[in-house]
Amino acid sequence: MTVQRGLDTAPGTTGVVPAFCPACGAAFSAPFLDLGAVPVFCNALFPTAQEAREAPLGEVRLAFCQECGLVANVAFFPDLVAYSPAYENSLHFSPLFRRYADSLITDLSTRYDLTGKKIVEIGAGKGDFLRLLCARTSAQGLGFDPSYAPVPGVPSAEVGEGRDGRQTSVRFLREFYSPLHAKGADLIVCRHVLEHLPAPFAFLQSVRAAIADRHDTRLYFEVPNLRFTLAGGGIWDVIYEHCLYFAAEALACLFEKAGFRVLDLAPAFGGQYLGVHAAPLPGGEQAGVVDGDRQDTAARVGVADLSELTGLVHAFAEAHRVAITESATQLDVALAAGPVAVWGAGSKGVMFLNLLPRCREVTCAVDLNPGKQEKFVPGTAHRVIAPETLSSLSPESLPATILVMNPLYEEEICAHIAGLGLRVSVRSV
Repeated sequence: MTVQRGLDTAPGTTGVVPAFCPACGAAFSAPFLDLGAVPVFCNALFPTAQEAREAPLGEVRLAFCQECGLVANVAFFPDLVAYSPAYENSLHFSPLFRRYADSLITDLSTRYDLTGKKIVEIGAGKGDFLRLLCARTSAQGLGFDPSYAPVPGVPSAEVGEGRDGRQTSVRFLREFYSPLHAKGADLIVCRHVLEHLPAPFAFLQSVRAAIADRHDTRLYFEVPNLRFTLAGGGIWDVIYEHCLYFAAEALACLFEKAGFRVLDLAPAFGGQYLGVHAAPLPGGEQAGVVDGDRQDTAARVGVADLSELTGLVHAFAEAHRVAITESATQLDVALAAGPVAVWGAGSKGVMFLNLLPRCREVTCAVDLNPGKQEKFVPGTAHRVIAPETLSSLSPESLPATILVMNPLYEEEICAHIAGLGLRVSVRSV
């Protein structure tokens, strides 16, 4: 996908520096957070420790749009980010996340009559969510993602039976989005993709053009929640892969500018995500938000103004520094008690291990996802192991403490550890 106007390469820089906000067109502020060089990918682990230590790095410098609330990495360089089957961010191995996915599927099937309809998923990953959604709704699914890899023994085109006995079919393509894919879709799902795109307006415009005059088509998009991150809940979610960070205001502004009406927009998954339901406006017309009148949009998404968000942005650099200091102290205390492991080899775990001074002393990372196990964390080269492997570690390597990277999973992890018969202190970071 080409970079849209407003994302210009500045002379003498290595990144694509947004001169104007891609959601509303206003100028960005000066950067308010500079993390320096971090791993380009947090969700692509490496087969050897040496390759992990040599993982490519990219700069993170966050700037803020004071008009709509979008935050962007103004040092982002798209050419560094090449998605492939090595990219692995599936969370469906967690019972907690499966319950969340199931509740989302229930919501979508309740809101929209999807029986026998066509569902398109942009950025389908390994296909977990689309398979479940089509099975629940007896729909026909098309998913595509450059990181898609067929499950051994499972064809890329799958035929099955839905809950009501109707035949369903799901097909996956290992490729990027094309407007051709969205033609004829009754529901377009796009979860945790928009934050990776430096030109989200051009992307949504292409989706709107593909829908054409199908005014009954509905969209469900999901992104990380900027407010959750800025309020301190997502310190470890600032990663290079995410070139954009959306507050509700920016997300609504972007959709309405691209010719959609926001039907619903609300936090999800413990406030960590934002989910937006949208419908095409007749004739691709744009809502009043384009003219600067955001009051109606703000009322519908449940926010009054940007003053609170602006305050969080201004305080975030210090909050990030304090969080790093407190986490470093927490790690010091844990290391004093014995070996330490980190549970979670996704973006949170990778950033934690790369940003803390004594991270090299952490024994390993633990993850439920088999696609991550026996691979190595970019930057630090920590080995990722399955929970069951903990029992086979030598006494001097067996963790006395496990640091949980996402507090939502702490109860689940404690139960898993107890099931293994291990006596380990489990603490959320």
